[in-house]
Amino acid sequence: MDCYRLEVRLYRRPFQTPLHTSHGCWQVRDGLIVRLENKAGQVGFGEIAPLAWLGSESLERAIAFCQRCLPMVTSEQIMQIPDTLPATQFGLGMALERVGDMARSPITWTCSQLLPTGVAALQVPLSPGGTYKWKIGTQPLQQEQQWLQERLQDWPLGAKLRLDANGGLDQAAAIAWLQVCDRLNQTTPVIEFLEQPLPADQVPQMQQLGDRYTTPIALDESLATMHHVRHWHQRGWRGIGVVKPAIAGFPQTIRQVCTDVDLDVVWSSVFETPMTQRFIAQHLAPVAGDRAVGFGINHWFVDAGCHGLEDEDLWATLPPLRT
Repeated sequence: MDCYRLEVRLYRRPFQTPLHTSHGCWQVRDGLIVRLENKAGQVGFGEIAPLAWLGSESLERAIAFCQRCLPMVTSEQIMQIPDTLPATQFGLGMALERVGDMARSPITWTCSQLLPTGVAALQVPLSPGGTYKWKIGTQPLQQEQQWLQERLQDWPLGAKLRLDANGGLDQAAAIAWLQVCDRLNQTTPVIEFLEQPLPADQVPQMQQLGDRYTTPIALDESLATMHHVRHWHQRGWRGIGVVKPAIAGFPQTIRQVCTDVDLDVVWSSVFETPMTQRFIAQHLAPVAGDRAVGFGINHWFVDAGCHGLEDEDLWATLPPLRT
């Protein structure tokens, strides 16, 4: 049984401007960086980045689990982390995979950029051929649709837009958005998909809407963990799945499930650090499709402290977790 010294440090990353979604206003990204070291001195880093309102455990529960494991943890203990702690599974599983891992060549992929919520999206310069995401369901429907029409007046050639409701619409509003998207896409296919229009448990209703309208619907909150992916796949979902690996469970489980199921996978972010984005690119990329990944989010943060830093350097900037 392999045994590792476990250390845990806390990070707090304020957003430049608060992120508004249908779940509320988010001002600071809190998370944990974990470090495993084996008897040979080989080290692996991981990140635990919970997001309770997207279906993971809370940061407090993740901290409590890690504190119970300090200062030494076995690989068996890590692999027995319960499914109720999917972000903890991912972070410690990531660190375990990286102990002694050889450096891998970076993978170049296309990222979708998250636009500011609301009217501020109208001021952002856009690039031809780019992919963008805009949060909806935070303001009155007619107002948001008016802003969308204004934004599309100078829409660049070949660019795509994802509309993300974060499960915040009701049936009538979802239909209204799908009608607008279908009408817009008749002339130029601008709207790539409508993401999670209804609450997470309303997948059958979203399947019915998908059958009625031509604009694709993507599930997000409904597929928070690999348990949810299997559940809804067994019940007939074969569409687009926006999967957030950092809260979805063990990396090896994510690879296995996404390989097994017939799903159009789009990797997406929970505003984790670039360290984890690199891990996903190097270790999980082959099981996703060709769509732009949802990692165009780093510009949202005040500090540049996480950008471009090697793992050891990032670790050195963080305070130890208090026990």
